[in-house]
Amino acid sequence: MTLQVMVDIETMSLQQNALVLSVAAVPFELCKALPQISKGQLWVLPTREQILMGRHVDAGTQRWWQQQSPEAREHFLQEVTSLDEFVLEFTGVVGGADQVWAHGTTFDITILESLFRDLGHNPPWQNYRVIRDVRTIAEFTPKREERPDSAITGLVEHDPRSDCVQQIWTVWEHWDANDR
Repeated sequence: MTLQVMVDIETMSLQQNALVLSVAAVPFELCKALPQISKGQLWVLPTREQILMGRHVDAGTQRWWQQQSPEAREHFLQEVTSLDEFVLEFTGVVGGADQVWAHGTTFDITILESLFRDLGHNPPWQNYRVIRDVRTIAEFTPKREERPDSAITGLVEHDPRSDCVQQIWTVWEHWDANDR
């Protein structure tokens, strides 16, 4: 069995050193019938500490967040996790993964790597070779399966845990079960 984890972040900028509002990590397994998706974890990170660290905030991104649905912003109301606790817990979820997936490798992954470096830690993935990109598999492989309608019930766009689940289903739709 391959340990796979989907990650997604929400930020206040598009820069590599963006202030990270929230992070989700959802372990999953691609199975022939349906993907097996765990609940995963969600962390809401402290903004003040990151501002003091010099993490980037963009006025355009702030305006963009103001235009998002209340449901999309609702997850920010959860308890804030200290940065030290986040590093420890996130590493516990992602650290032993055989594959770490994100919706593009030059946004979520590079911003998380930048945050970890700013906090004096190495990223939790063992090797750059474990990183996988949802966009690439979706663009360059045919859709082999259709997800059931129930797969998207209750998902909220721009909630990182919901985005992880959506992205896992995208991988499953393009994954060739015969190759495994």
